Amino acid sequence: MKLLPFWWGLIFLFSISSANAQGALLLVGGGSEQHGGWSDAPYQWFVQQAENKKVAIISYAPEEDSWLSQYFVSLGAAEARHFQIDASNANEASLIEQLSSFDAFFFKGGDQWKYYRYYQASRFADWLRIRFEQGAAIGEPLQEWPFLANGISLLKMEVCYL
Repeated sequence: MKLLPFWWGLIFLFSISSANAQGALLLVGGGSEQHGGWSDAPYQWFVQQAENKKVAIISYAPEEDSWLSQYFVSLGAAEARHFQIDASNANEASLIEQLSSFDAFFFKGGDQWKYYRYYQASRFADWLRIRFEQGAAIGEPLQEWPFLANGISLLKMEVCYL
């Protein structure tokens, strides 16, 4: 089990407590990310949890710009790449193959119902659950917590407040 450092202020962080879960979880909130702002420390911690320092940015929508990818790289990521995953590709083996070289998975945010509907019982969700148990890091904005909370089915974990 990995314990996250406690960042006081606008950020809430959680630690995982499960018999076989070995991954790290980052849940953050408190405003938009910005260089030199509140988000630097927790996002850098997130990058450090990835053994190979490669971050997959997951969203059901097309990438609007490359700012978040560049931000993760500025915080130490060897690579940060956007993956659009929706109902049309959540069960594709080729998607899993592309994601297999990443050790950190950051859900960008948005409509939680879409994440749940697109990923529920998908090959992607099953694979991500296994990756988390193998030590992958997963992160998302705190306002997006209903996705993972509702998705206890996604990660099968217990959460405790620090």
